Amino acid sequence: MQRYKVVTITHKTSKVNRLKDYLLTDGESSDFPVNSLNAMKEQFTMDELLYLNTCNRVTLFFTTDKKIDQKFLRELFLFINPHFTKEMISLHVSKALVFEGEDAVKHFMGVAASFDSLVIGEREILGQIKTAYLNAKSHGLCGDEIRLAYQQAIVFAKNIHCSVLSDML
Repeated sequence: MQRYKVVTITHKTSKVNRLKDYLLTDGESSDFPVNSLNAMKEQFTMDELLYLNTCNRVTLFFTTDKKIDQKFLRELFLFINPHFTKEMISLHVSKALVFEGEDAVKHFMGVAASFDSLVIGEREILGQIKTAYLNAKSHGLCGDEIRLAYQQAIVFAKNIHCSVLSDML
């Protein structure tokens, strides 16, 4: 369980119009930045990686034995955006939400259930997480650890949505 990690920037820590600073790209021709993600996975010794980018968050959900410290975050943000100055990197590191182990899995489940959304209870996030997972899976970025967490997050979110709906009726 300790291998699960989340590094995320959300509408809670950054202005929504600044989230673009955290987006990974492979150039204009690619919707999914598989080359950048593969390079990130290798450089940061991530065994599995799921990249979730929505209108109000950029989230990296991954597995590694490494502890996520300030040095890791500085190097990660420099990788994400090589144009960041040292001052900008310090600012961005301070905005990052970091979760490890059980807290990472709980956060990911909360995202799936839309607890972390601008509009609490919206269901669009389920489709976005599914797309992120399928992209990661089809490009060999994730395996069983992310799959298990993904499946449980979807079950959890659906149960929450059903519970809320039945309470409303």
